[in-house]
Amino acid sequence: MNLLIDIGNSSIKYQKGTGDKVKSCLYKDFLNNLDQIISRDIVCVFICSVGPRYIQDQIIEFLSNQGISYKIIKAQSSYLGLTIDSDYQKSIGTDRWVLMLACWQRRKSSFIVIDFGTTITLDFVDGDGKHAGGMIFPGEFLLRDAIFRNTQINKIENLEYKFYSGLNLSKSTKDALNYLPSQMILPSINYATNAIRESHPEVEIYLSGKVDPSLLVAFGKQYNYVPNLIFDGLSLIADSGLN
Repeated sequence: MNLLIDIGNSSIKYQKGTGDKVKSCLYKDFLNNLDQIISRDIVCVFICSVGPRYIQDQIIEFLSNQGISYKIIKAQSSYLGLTIDSDYQKSIGTDRWVLMLACWQRRKSSFIVIDFGTTITLDFVDGDGKHAGGMIFPGEFLLRDAIFRNTQINKIENLEYKFYSGLNLSKSTKDALNYLPSQMILPSINYATNAIRESHPEVEIYLSGKVDPSLLVAFGKQYNYVPNLIFDGLSLIADSGLN
């Protein structure tokens, strides 16, 4: 059995075997329970990481001590029909590459994949499997945190995620902050996807990561939501034997 690990900017997700449920936890909880999570029936561990290096290093040290094989996933300029610019390969987050790989194997035609995490990333791949470029936006937490850090507004707890399709003039700071993510994120994503669709009307759009239900409704049926799409890509890599 393989163990697939996705180390994000704020948490870790993992899956034992292809059909197992994807689990999520904080860094400290994962590291404190390595001997339980990485059991003796694990043959190989595949690690995709964009998080702090020390997390990956501690996992590798544990695996080495236990004699368990592992592979650190790195973006390839050409793999299973997906190609990216060799210069971009050196800087793109590995998670974005894995997501594109998963979509390409599903689609084998042009697509846009948008991943919601600490940041929100958007990548476009054309019908030939070539990465045509991407975008990056601050996520919900970063948007609000930037305001709290750089103004005299005190941090407000228990903020909600609200969507309003038209102009919303809030009558309180809390309400304005509730609407902030959708009012900044949704128009930006819609602008990008509509612009791509003008020249590629056949393009399919995938959403992944943690997306609030109200925002999913706002995006509409033109978007395909696959919460743990990255594990489709990691499973593909595990099965194909990435060197």
